[in-house]
Amino acid sequence: MKKRNQKGMTSIELLVCFVMISGIVVSMFSLIMNYKNKEQIASIQNEVIQYGNNLQKLIQDDLIKKELQNVNITDDKSATFAFSLDSTTTEIKINPSVISDSGEVEERGSIQYGSTGSMLRYDIPNLADLVLTDNSSVVIDGQMVKITLYLEHPNFEQPYRIRIICPLNYNSA
Repeated sequence: MKKRNQKGMTSIELLVCFVMISGIVVSMFSLIMNYKNKEQIASIQNEVIQYGNNLQKLIQDDLIKKELQNVNITDDKSATFAFSLDSTTTEIKINPSVISDSGEVEERGSIQYGSTGSMLRYDIPNLADLVLTDNSSVVIDGQMVKITLYLEHPNFEQPYRIRIICPLNYNSA
């Protein structure tokens, strides 16, 4: 009798190996997709934080370095600042995002800031579903002016808040 070669693999063994490898690949794919989703959320948060930091530095530097003396709030979304260091006036206007009845963002939202008559527009970052909420405001609280901006995104647990606070009649000397 001829001896059989017992060194090969049966088709059942090949099928079991294929199923095991397929299961590992599928679980790795879902793991990679989870990490990719987390990376996208972190990227959105970083861009919003960078926008907030830049806007905060711009406005707060003006309010403190030019020595904010008076604030005239026209409504809870806009104000005019008068400074004691120079005779210029600066304005801020918060333009919240406009959302249609169907839930689509019609206008992204922006902050207008600058010298009276030559205000610059600072649009919120161009990220899908990021909106500047209507809760944003400019208020005077005692001897402090408070500018609060709220940015919402579906991936944020709570709205991201940009807060700029400056005392009235602040003297850096």
